[in-house]
Amino acid sequence: MIVLQFDSAYYNWGLLMVRSLALHEPHKQVLADTVNLSGQQQAELKRAHPRILVTSEAIAGKRSLQAEMARRKTMVLRRALDTFPDEPWLGMFDADMLVRRPLADLWSLLDAHQAALLMTNGVWDGRVYPHLFTPSGIVLVRRDGRELVDSWAKWDCHPRALHGHRQGEWFWDQCTLLQASEDSRVKCAVIPFHLFCCDRRSHQAAIWSAHGGGKERNYQAFLREHEVQQVLRNHPLLAGKFGGRG
Repeated sequence: MIVLQFDSAYYNWGLLMVRSLALHEPHKQVLADTVNLSGQQQAELKRAHPRILVTSEAIAGKRSLQAEMARRKTMVLRRALDTFPDEPWLGMFDADMLVRRPLADLWSLLDAHQAALLMTNGVWDGRVYPHLFTPSGIVLVRRDGRELVDSWAKWDCHPRALHGHRQGEWFWDQCTLLQASEDSRVKCAVIPFHLFCCDRRSHQAAIWSAHGGGKERNYQAFLREHEVQQVLRNHPLLAGKFGGRG
């Protein structure tokens, strides 16, 4: 099961991600566990993918929910594991991504591992930051890897700072995921970053990520790319005119 979680501020991103999944992964069950979506938005999401389940809860407050939504990942994963016991694995993705082809090679990482995580050297602008070691944009976990999710949730409640960040701050979810990956006994595969979380819009990448900044510019580029993907799906003989992408 593919799991997405986003709020109304990221609705357009979430809808585009769902539509890209409908194009390339139409047979996978999708759960959109959302926050503060209107009835009209929920209905539009339900029409966007043939196998999607949509839930939405209300969270009050006028301040930005970005950090809170990142922390919410652990709760959403645990709830999905409990709610859907027949699903052999869960894959959580950030909403600001675009799937560009089928993901069989990503799912195959769970053939020999209980979970799969993005991992980096943590380097940014010449310095090493531990909170960048385990980006939380994609988390894959089999049912027998539940310990990783439970450990992540445990560390989310840690009362003191981790790697220079405190509970409720930006990057807290990645600090706690790093602790969980080190503390749990779950065997994790490494998800190739350049293929499945590419922020440079490479045409060799299966998934583009908007984590590199310039959200509106990225959104428009992702939207155009998805339109091209739709054309290629319906008219494969045109592939040469688009540089053989996909």
